[in-house]
Amino acid sequence: MSDDEAKGILRSEFLKLRALGYEALVDRLEGKKEQVDVTGSTGADYHVELEAFWDNREERQLRVVASIDDGGLRAFLPFTESFSIDPSGHVTDHSEA
Repeated sequence: MSDDEAKGILRSEFLKLRALGYEALVDRLEGKKEQVDVTGSTGADYHVELEAFWDNREERQLRVVASIDDGGLRAFLPFTESFSIDPSGHVTDHSEA
């Protein structure tokens, strides 16, 4: 697994999620986990998980998390990126990778 390649794929999936907006994210991910398998340019296979949960249900603030691993040892400590978004569309990034 190439750490740089994995982080690049993760960032690409993460930016796609951010572009969806609040309502689309709630409809698509609330209480669900999506899994995507991606083959990198090096031929390595990666497993990407996308999920969302309420960071603050009362204020309807949603936390969205994207993670990536190669199915090997990295599966125990995947690279992750996350952000929170509220109904107004305000986004707060959280560094986790």
